[in-house]
Amino acid sequence: MPLSKAENNFCRTRANEKKLRVGAALFIALAFLSLFSMLGATYLRYMSLELEGNTRSVYSVRARHYAIAGLESALGQIHNNYRQGEAPALSQVFSYRVYGGEPGATHETPIPIETHVAEAAVTLSAMDAESWSARFQSAPAWPGTGKAYRVISSSEIKRASTGEMRVLGKYSVESIITVEENGCRVISFGTFKP
Repeated sequence: MPLSKAENNFCRTRANEKKLRVGAALFIALAFLSLFSMLGATYLRYMSLELEGNTRSVYSVRARHYAIAGLESALGQIHNNYRQGEAPALSQVFSYRVYGGEPGATHETPIPIETHVAEAAVTLSAMDAESWSARFQSAPAWPGTGKAYRVISSSEIKRASTGEMRVLGKYSVESIITVEENGCRVISFGTFKP
């Protein structure tokens, strides 16, 4: 039996409503997919920036330790020169190997990173009584000429990259030292900002 006109219109209306619901659901699904794709891409970018910042921080800490190592090496040289009656060198550069580990390695031994080098440039300047008293208003007594020095150690960690050395981290420390028969005495120590 054929459908009446009203029944036919009712069926068409129901079919159109169903098509509209399927289209709306598809649109909502695509909107959510786009939203989560943008959130995922933003998260990946944020994590890569965090990783880069952490890497810079690690190299800065390492550079600080190499600057301190340069200072310690210079103190040893200064003391040796003093004991031999020689004037200390006013500037020196100390080179060090950079060590690291391999991701997922099970051994505890650090491995030298062949493409990296650390250098500490140490400058030395003798202090006079005036600069000593300006630096230490109520601190230690003036030790005498040729026995007090300001030592600045600036280190850089570099990586060989396509024919050039790329600086990964820098740090500078400053120290005031006195030289005595039994060794060098550090009077003050701190970060140096030129």
